Amino acid sequence: MTETDGVPLSVEGLLLPRRLVLLLSGGRWAAPDDAVLRRVFPEPADFPSFYDAASIVGVNRGWHSESRPAYVCRPDPANPPGDIDPARSLLIGELGPDQMFALDYRRPGPPGVVYLAEPGWVEVAPDFDAFADRLGL
Repeated sequence: MTETDGVPLSVEGLLLPRRLVLLLSGGRWAAPDDAVLRRVFPEPADFPSFYDAASIVGVNRGWHSESRPAYVCRPDPANPPGDIDPARSLLIGELGPDQMFALDYRRPGPPGVVYLAEPGWVEVAPDFDAFADRLGL
């Protein structure tokens, strides 16, 4: 794992988006106010936490072997993607208990950003740059 200013460039073999690395290394990866979060996420935040670099590394060690149906869910064409592949995703934050959001690396190109909503994972941005723009970061 190579680092930039103490921030890993990849986690569990998945390359972090450059803008996320820059936000982490500059100390700017932090939850905005609730009004901004509501424009991006389908549910209100309880206790938002945008993971720091060490937390991203730590939480994803266990995440990559996750298999519980409540977290993996099922495909849902009406609200894509519906499910997630823990081995091809990285958790990067949460809005509260069981309200995680992640980078989804399953399709070609930059990873999308997905959120664990009720009843499954929904895309909140097609890539990290769009996600960061919507959050004003």
